[in-house]
Amino acid sequence: MKDRPIYSSIFTEVRYTESMHFQPTEEQNLILSSVKDFCRTHIAPLSKSYDSSGEFPWPQLRNLAQMGLLGATVPEEWGGAGLDSVTYALCLEEIAKADASVAVIVSVQNGLPEQMILQHGTSEQKEKYLKPLARGEKIGAFCLTEAGAGSDPSSLAMRATKDGTDWLLEGQKVWITSGGQADLYLTMARTGGAGARGVSCFVVEKGTPGLSFGKPEEKMGLHAAHTTTVQFDRVRVPDTARV
Repeated sequence: MKDRPIYSSIFTEVRYTESMHFQPTEEQNLILSSVKDFCRTHIAPLSKSYDSSGEFPWPQLRNLAQMGLLGATVPEEWGGAGLDSVTYALCLEEIAKADASVAVIVSVQNGLPEQMILQHGTSEQKEKYLKPLARGEKIGAFCLTEAGAGSDPSSLAMRATKDGTDWLLEGQKVWITSGGQADLYLTMARTGGAGARGVSCFVVEKGTPGLSFGKPEEKMGLHAAHTTTVQFDRVRVPDTARV
């Protein structure tokens, strides 16, 4: 079989070859079979009703947590399932087939809050925040996007000001998945000068004074995956919350 182009432009060309064929391993097939059966039984039948009502899918998430899928790629030592990225992506595909809203929540949980703490957090932060996230005991949100900056970290306006041993966070984030439902908010705020290097990340716990949420956005779909604004009015966090 000859190579043939699948995408080309004046700049580049990507070609299909036999070597690009993917075949799951026996272990991956066993995991996928279990996930597929679970999604057919416990997620797909509820998808329509949750999308119609806009109710956050807590029961589905708790069941996925028992399977280790809310901390799929987190190492077992930190409470996760320790899956490789390919296996996780295949599992997420099965979840999305059953309910795209649930898949969005799971993908944010695995891809942003957990990975930020796993890669950049201290041992204490991993113990306090990562373990309950990976075990599915807590849901995480990632607060980056702003109305005037989009998702460009170098243009963020929200600030965190040092006050003794604490930080005061002031500003607003928009289009935050799981806003108002999540337990932990990984929040990007400016602590230094202009540009991306002047930005730091803080873990803000739900219930912290000054933290509030807008109503879920009226989207065309994915209604069970709540998307809201998150408001920070002089939200005080300790220095130990800075990732």
